[in-house]
Order: sequence, then structure tokens, then C-alpha cells
Amino acid sequence: MNILMSIRKPWTDMILNGSKTLEFRNNIGNNFETGSIVYVYESKSNKGLGKVVGEFKIKEIVNISKSKAGAYPFLLYYAENILKDKESVKAIEKIYDIELNNYDDSFKLYYIFNPEALEMIDKTDKNIDFLSMTKDEYSKYKEKEEKSMKIWKDCDEWLKYIGFYNDYGESNYKNYIEIYDYVKYDKPLELNNFKNQKGEIISRAPQSWCYTI
Repeated sequence: MNILMSIRKPWTDMILNGSKTLEFRNNIGNNFETGSIVYVYESKSNKGLGKVVGEFKIKEIVNISKSKAGAYPFLLYYAENILKDKESVKAIEKIYDIELNNYDDSFKLYYIFNPEALEMIDKTDKNIDFLSMTKDEYSKYKEKEEKSMKIWKDCDEWLKYIGFYNDYGESNYKNYIEIYDYVKYDKPLELNNFKNQKGEIISRAPQSWCYTI
């Protein structure tokens, strides 16, 4: 089933130029499906047009797992689709497979490229003994730590850029929609070009979304 979705500027522009590949939502309809067409109604807030400015298709709908660090659930997507870096993908897949007993999953962010140290700390509940390390071992350890911190901080900045966080750095979104086949209309359409499930012409913009036929 297809959907008419209200989205504000600047997110409409970013979706339809391909720079925003995820749309964050709290409520997802039962009939939201892979391949469904989402018609993008640009709301009038932020100097929007108040018209349907384009469309995209749903590639995937994902429930956002809760973590003390917002970036954690998105690391693999970021590495695969934004960085497109195979080494990072493999490293993140490995830490995703590690189940921690004594720490929150956000703790893994410091050990993306050093999973052995992560597992050791979790099992023993002891910090790394830096004094027992050689200068070369310490240097390699710190290099991996800095590399780990960089990728998750970069991911965090990307999430901020595409609207995951509010002005206070918080986010309560429950789902994200992965976007593909986005199309910006040459001429925006009025709402009366669309009908709801009952076959009635839509005259008022939905607060969030509604189904269309």
C-alpha cells in the first residue's frame, strides 16, 4: 500500500537529492511494506510549499534498538552505505556478535577495532594493564582506540546531519525507513491529486502520514 507522508524542510530537500537515506519515525503503519511508494508532502513549516514534491520507495523498515549511545545501532549501516569500507564493516559485524555481560552495548564503541580487549574486560571486569605493555603494544592499542572512536563519532555527526537528534542531542525515534528510488517532481502536485483508502480526494495534509490508493 502506498503512503502520503508529511515531511518538513530541509529533510524534503535532502531526501530528494539523495543525501538523507533514512527517514526516522515513531509510528509505522501495519501496511508499510518494502517496495511501497511514499509520496512526500512538504509541509508549510520552514517555508515549505504545502505540496507533494516527490516520492521514494521503502527499501527496509527497521526498529531502532535502544542504546545509551545513539550511534551504536547505526554503525553497520553507516560503514556499509556511507563509508563503504569493508574493513570497518567486518570489524563492526564482529563486535555486534559479542554479547556483553557486565556492560551496556555502547561500551563496544571504544573497541570496534580491538574486540579481544573488549571481551577480556567484560569477562574479568578489569581495566587494561597499560603498565605491562611495551611501547609498541601501547602505541598499537591507542591507535585502535582512536580509530574506533573516530568511526562512531563520525557516524554520530552523520546522524545529526540527517535529523536523528533534536536540538538537545536527544532522540526517541522508534523506527527508521531506508529510502531508495527517490524522485523529485519537476512540478509539485496539489493534495487533491491523491485519494485516501476510501477513494476520497485528500484535501487536508496528514499530521504524519496516511494511506493512498
